[in-house]
Amino acid sequence: MQPLTDRQLLEVFGRGRERHPLDRALLLLAAALPDGEAERLADLPIAERDDALLALRAATFGPRLASYIDCDGCGERLEFELDATALLGAAPRPSTAGVVQLGERCFRLPTSRDLARIADADDEHEASRRLVALCCTDGTGDSVLSDELIAELETAFAHADPGANIQLSFDCPACHRSWQEVFDIGEYFWEELERSSKLLLGQVHRLASAYGWSEHEILSLGATRRAMYLELVDA
Repeated sequence: MQPLTDRQLLEVFGRGRERHPLDRALLLLAAALPDGEAERLADLPIAERDDALLALRAATFGPRLASYIDCDGCGERLEFELDATALLGAAPRPSTAGVVQLGERCFRLPTSRDLARIADADDEHEASRRLVALCCTDGTGDSVLSDELIAELETAFAHADPGANIQLSFDCPACHRSWQEVFDIGEYFWEELERSSKLLLGQVHRLASAYGWSEHEILSLGATRRAMYLELVDA
C-alpha cells in the first residue's frame, strides 16, 4: 500500500476534524484507494478494515507504534511499543466466508456501516442487540434474540474474525494491577495524523510568512528541503 502524502494528510485532517471516529478511519483508507474501491470500505468486516489501516499506517509512518497507557489503579504511566508488521501476521484470517451460523440462523460479520448505525445506542446491551439484528441474514431481524443467543453470537464473531478485536494485556509494576485494553488502530492512526498535520501547518505558515510561497509550493518541496529552509529562517 502506498503511503499518504503530506497533501493527503492535510486533506484528510481537514475533512475529518469534526467527524465520528468511524468516519475518520474510512477517510484515512479512502485517501489511499481509487474512488471505485473507496466506495466499498464501509461494508468491509472490521478485521479487514483494520488490517488495511495497519498496512497504511506502516507505509505512512513506519511499522513501529509507540504509545502509553495510565494505570487506573495508581496512575502509573506504562509505555509500550507494537509492531504493525507483527500485528498483521498475528491474527489468523477469518475461518468463515464472512458468515456465522448458530443453529438454523445465519449472521454476517459486522462492518463499519453496522457500527455507525448503533452509535447512538443508550447502553452496551442495546448496542449488542441492534448489532445482532443488523447482521442477521435470514430475514428474521431482531425476533427471538435472547440474551443467551446474543452472548453466544458475540463469542462466535470473535472466533470467526479474531483480528477485529485486538486485546493488549498490561501489568502495572507499581500496584501490580493486571488488565486488558482494546487497541483501536483507527484512533491511534488519527492521533498521529493530527499531530503530523499540525506540524505541517506550522511549517507551511513559517515558510509562507518568510518567503511568500503557497501551500502547494511548500508541500512540493518535500520534508528534507522544508527542514533546510526552516533552518535558514531560524538562523
